[in-house]
This record gives sequence, structure tokens and C-alpha cells, in this order.
Amino acid sequence: MAGRLRLFIGLALVASVAEAAAKPETSTPPEKRFFSRWTPGENGWIRLFNGRSLAGWTGAPGNWRVKDGVLVGHGDRGIAFLLAKEADWADYTLALKMMLGTAGTAAVSHGTLAVDLTDRSIRLGYPQQGWKTLARKPKGLTRRKWYRVELDVRGTHAEVRINGARALVSDAHKPLAGGPAIEAVAGGVAFRDIRLKLHPSDPDYKAVALGEGYTRDPSKTVVVEPRKPRSLGRGDHVLFNGRTLDGWERSGHWAVRDGAMVARAGRGQVAAAFVRATAAHRDYIVKARCRILRRSDRVRQGEYFFLSFRQMRPDNFLCIRFPVEGIFEIGYYLGGKFHEVHHGVRKGDYNEWREIELTVRGTQIGLRVDGLSGLPTWTVRNFPQGPVGVGVTGGEAAFKDIRVRILR
Repeated sequence: MAGRLRLFIGLALVASVAEAAAKPETSTPPEKRFFSRWTPGENGWIRLFNGRSLAGWTGAPGNWRVKDGVLVGHGDRGIAFLLAKEADWADYTLALKMMLGTAGTAAVSHGTLAVDLTDRSIRLGYPQQGWKTLARKPKGLTRRKWYRVELDVRGTHAEVRINGARALVSDAHKPLAGGPAIEAVAGGVAFRDIRLKLHPSDPDYKAVALGEGYTRDPSKTVVVEPRKPRSLGRGDHVLFNGRTLDGWERSGHWAVRDGAMVARAGRGQVAAAFVRATAAHRDYIVKARCRILRRSDRVRQGEYFFLSFRQMRPDNFLCIRFPVEGIFEIGYYLGGKFHEVHHGVRKGDYNEWREIELTVRGTQIGLRVDGLSGLPTWTVRNFPQGPVGVGVTGGEAAFKDIRVRILR
């Protein structure tokens, strides 16, 4: 049953901003503060579940209910999840109490990292990678019995504790920020006392745990440029006008040349560009003409152009990338490093324009290259919205005719 589990890639947006009212020139400039719904309580613990409602959570609320201070979930066709909103953190301890129902199994997760909890075993690993396991314990949990579970993540170190005792530990975790989440897999699961404590190593520790630059009042937040644009809306949209880079947020070296967007990145580096206005959508079709530019025939390694989607942070996004050699890869970038989830073959050559079509519908990812079908559809469950874009690593690439059809 646990093999059916598919989890999201982390992550929820940390800031929700609203424009502040203008002040007289003689007044003190407003303090730049950001809104977050989560505030630390006793001993620095943030209470994620209030015991009364699903406030602060997103996902599949129709599969969850609150009864007598307990959050009860039932898997829908194998899975139902809840993600803590505005909790895009990296280093923390997630603590909760949970109970397996008569048939259900559960998962507690941080970004792509998940703890699979069943009556047969518990394991720590990555469901998106065919359940790549970091650690496993053959003895599972007793059904209809409450357990205290803690998931502690600090950099590459990940640890699971059951009733205060260390159950699983690994130092091979690939750090990835992402919202804490819980899941009910193929049956009923109950959770209560869901809390989280940031570690001082987390980038947001001072803002959230110490209250620096942080507020509970959305009316006191200040817009920090660039402002969040409106959604594009359903239908067809041209993302690149062939003349300027208006509407694109960029990292790395970009220019417009001969009606194409041209990106250049050094060996091991990434140049990426995103259209923030696409961030609110889950279902869409992205099309673009792409090619790797090369002025000589000498063999190079590590040069890829890519179509990206579901950006979490500037250096953290899902994508499909293509080298000259023709092996395309589906995976994600984190801190400039690529981590593969799937791969396949569509051969091509440098300086050759490739027609790439990427379809994202809920959990399904489809791909067509040069108008040819026949590629399989990949499933990536329960990952949030994020903008689409293009980019290159380790070379130079050109992009044109970039457009999107918003389906939802």
C-alpha cells in the first residue's frame, strides 16, 4: 500500500503582501515586515493545528474532519494530504501524535522527504524517486494506538523518533525547503498536537522564531518590489514577445538576440527565468522552441536547456531538461544542483531547434518533443503551484515562441 504514496515538493509561499498607505514626507518610513500566520509559543514551538478547524492548512480538505480536537483523515483513491500554509522552512523538528485506523497508513513529510508509517514497518525516504529509502525499520506500529512521532531535519541529517526513542536516522538527506505535511494513505488516520520548532540554522529562524521583520497583522505588511502580478487567467498567452524580457524574473545572464531569449551559464552554473504571473495555476500546457547554441564541434558536458515549472525559490524548481546527447531528464534543481526523478531519450543536435510541449494536469506530467507522442505520463502527487519558465546550465541556449495555455 505504501508503494502508492506520492508526495509533493515542498512548498508553500512564505509571504503574503499588501500595499501600505502613503505617509507624509516628514513621517518615519514604515518598517518592512512580512506576514506569517505562524507564531512561536511556549519554548519556541509553533502550534500548526488549533484543535478546532483546518485553518492554516491546504490540500484535500474534503477528506479531513476535526472531531473532539483530533484531525481525522481518510485516503481518497489511495491518498489524501494536508500541507501547512506559509511554512516554507528547511531545518526544524515536526512533532505530533498519530494513530493508525483499522485499515489506513500514514505519512509525515518535509518537502520531498517522507516518513511512511504502517503496521508492518516504518521507513524514511523519497516517494518521488520510486521510494528511494534512506532508512527502514521492519517493525511497524500497532493499530488504534496513539504514538508520539517526531521528524527532525537539520541540513543533511534526518531523524525519526517514536515515543521519544530514535527509530530511523540518516545523514544522506538532500536539503530542500518545503512545507510540513501529513497524509492519510488508503484508509483512516488520526492526528493531534501538531507542532513545529525551527532550528537556529534555518534561514527564517530570526524572522519567525525571534520575530525580527515578522508580524501577525497582514495590514502592517509592506510591499517589497517586485509586486506580485495578477494571474494570467485561462486561455492562451504569449510569454515572450520577441523583443524584450518584460514580465520575466531572471537569474544569470540573459539577452534578446534575433527574436529569441538567449541565456548563458558557466560550467556547473544555472541561468533561469520565470513568469511570476503563471504561479497561481495548477493545470497548463507550456510550449517553446529551444536549442543549445554552440560555435564549435568539440565535445562538452553538463550543458542543458530546460523548461521549468512549479518554482519554489529562485534556485529550487521542477523541470524537464535536455542535453545535446538526447537523454531528457525530469527532476528538480536545488541550490544549482540537479536531482533526477525520471529520464528518457529524444535525440537531437546542437544548434537544432526543438519543439517542446509540457503538459501539467494535477498530478500528471506529459511531454511531447518535436510533435512526437509515445512518451509515458509521469505522476508527481500533491505539489503546489509555481511559475513556469526556461533556462540553461553549463552553456548557452536560445528560446522563442514561448507560450502557455492555462487550463485551470
